[in-house]
Parts: sequence; structure tokens; C-alpha cells
Amino acid sequence: MATLFEYLDWRGDVPFNAVPFNEVDALLLCQLAYLDYSGLVGDSFSARVPLSAAADSFFTADDYTRRAELGLLINPQTVSLLRAAGASVRFGSVRMCAFRAVIDHEAEEQFCAVTYILEDGSRRRRLPGGVKPRVFVSFRGTDDTIVGWKEDFNLAFMSPVPAQKDAAEYAQQAASVFSRSALCFGGHSKGGNLALYAAMCAPASARKRLSDVYNFDGPGLTVRQTALPEYKAVAPVFRSFFPRFSVVGMLFEHAESFTAVQSTESGLMQHDPLSWQVRRTSFETLPELDRGSWYIDRTVNGWMNSLPQEQVRQFVDVLFSLLTAADARTNSDLAKDWLGSSAAILKAFTALPSESRDLLLDVTGRLISLGWKNLHLPHLLPE
Repeated sequence: MATLFEYLDWRGDVPFNAVPFNEVDALLLCQLAYLDYSGLVGDSFSARVPLSAAADSFFTADDYTRRAELGLLINPQTVSLLRAAGASVRFGSVRMCAFRAVIDHEAEEQFCAVTYILEDGSRRRRLPGGVKPRVFVSFRGTDDTIVGWKEDFNLAFMSPVPAQKDAAEYAQQAASVFSRSALCFGGHSKGGNLALYAAMCAPASARKRLSDVYNFDGPGLTVRQTALPEYKAVAPVFRSFFPRFSVVGMLFEHAESFTAVQSTESGLMQHDPLSWQVRRTSFETLPELDRGSWYIDRTVNGWMNSLPQEQVRQFVDVLFSLLTAADARTNSDLAKDWLGSSAAILKAFTALPSESRDLLLDVTGRLISLGWKNLHLPHLLPE
């Protein structure tokens, strides 16, 4: 079983001009986007720092302990991945720029992006003016913050959410700065959704330079968005990869095809990219997803589509009002004092107006009912 770490052992000494950028490289760079480079990589596209230098600064920073704490949901080995990538020939000379991170509790937004400049000289489309570096724009997925999860839920009834707006603006700026470069967008989890949305919103001149848009187990877009001509114009370069048991990636609509990837983990833990199995230039793939993934798809999407958007909005608002009652900003905060957090949430639930409690119970009951119904469909039974 080979992971991204073994990939670095195999390809770490091979520059991009010898073996071109591939899907495994894209996943690795997307995983590194979960780290905090604030103060180490500037927020402009003009200040460019080698990944090796960013890694050195990361590990020698006075607040290294804080930066290395990634919370409950992001694999802590991501820090080791940065060390190994920074020390490699393949990634060490990659230049990083425009690191931007936003946490806005009032706007209910969690957004982060970073751009990598690859001196590989490879491209899928011939562009005028000679060979230029390939530029990879990576969007971070959902982090440990509760506001980040709230924005994920808001995707069910709000279009676009603030992070999607920022992703589109960020990508347009990157396309303008690197106006003669081949472009790639990508992201893991919500970052994959942001990559899809940013590509769809890109100017026509930029869409012509998009070689690939990578979505690594990220939610799709809405039915309305996938019907737009802008979406259809870039869909041919969308490349979606889901682990064999996918939950997050099954959310919303995916008009594009996808590839199932083998993982060393089971169940929900397969969402972790560091568990994905790789070959020398590609993933270890499977012919199809587990039936459990299709059960999730049919149940959760069917549940959301059966509810009026306003009811979904009310449900999400009430649900997260209970979580914030525990006075926690992150999932890690909830876990540190799970007993106290549970008591605070229960107390907040009992204090809800009767119509809010009824809404929670009714909407949750519909999900359970649909899930039970789908359990009796043989082709959807989880393996």
C-alpha cells in the first residue's frame, strides 16, 4: 500500500520537466493547503516564496506549535508531509504566493487559498509566446472551525456562499496575473467545490487556459449551477476523485464523471487524502464506489431535495445555534469538554421555542424515514 509519503520517496528527486505534473501532485499540494502559512507566504501574487523556504519558516516559527495543531479532522501527518515535500527536488523549488485565509463568523465564511507556480514547462494546450510555468491554484477544504461547517451546510440553500464568491474572485485575479500561463485549480473536500465554482465563473479567456480542475472528494454544485452554460463549458476539464466509500463527495450534483480511489482506511476516515493509495503517477483506482456511497447519495440528497429551501435554512440555523451554545469555536473545543458541551447543547435545546424544536425533530425524522426506506432497496444496501 503506497501513500503520498511513498510517492515522495519515488518521485521526490524527479523534477516536473522530467515527469510532468499529475493528479497525485495535485492532491499533495491540496493537502498542504490545510497548513497555516500566514506571515510566511505573502497574500499577493507578486511575493513568491519557494516551498522549501516556506517549510523552513514553518518549522522555525515562534508559533510552530499553534501552526502544527490542525484539529480533529485534518491528519496531523500533514505537517510531516510539508517537511518531506520541502526537502524534495520535485516540490522544493515550487514557488508559493497569495496565501489568503478568511474566518468571518458574522458572514459565516471559512475560506483559504494559495497559489503554486510549477517550473515544469508542460501543458496540455499549446499557448502563444513559448513555454510558461503551470500555475496551480489550491483551495482549502473545511477546517476545524464550526463556522466552516456552518458554511458547508449553507451550501444546501445558499448560492453562492461567501467562500465561493471569494474563490471566484481569487481565481480571476490569478488568471489575470498569470495571463499567459496554463492554469489548474484544485481542492480537497469543500476546496474541491470551490475549485469547480471558480472554474465555472472564470472569464472565457481564462477557461481556455484551464488544463485540469481537480475535485478530491468535494461536494458538487447545485442542479441549477450544473445546468448553466458556463459549467458545461469547463466540465470537460473537471477531474473528480472519490474514495471507495464517499460521503462528502456524494453531496449535491456531479455532472462530470469521477474516479474511485482505493484507501487504507474504512468508513468516513477514507475522506483523509493521506489514506489514498497511489501509483507512480496516478491513483490506485477501483471500478466503482461502494454501495454505501450510493446509499448516502440517494438518502442525503433525496432528503435535502424534498425540503423547501427556507425550511433547510431554518433547520441549519437552529442546529448550529445549539452548537454555539456550547461556547465553542472549533470541533476540538467541543471534544475537549464533550460532557460540558453536551450538557450546554441539551440545555439550549430545551430552551428552544416549541416551533424550533418541532422543526428539528420533523426534519431529522424525515431523514431517518428516508434512510430506512432506502435500506430496503437492494441496490442501495451498504456493503
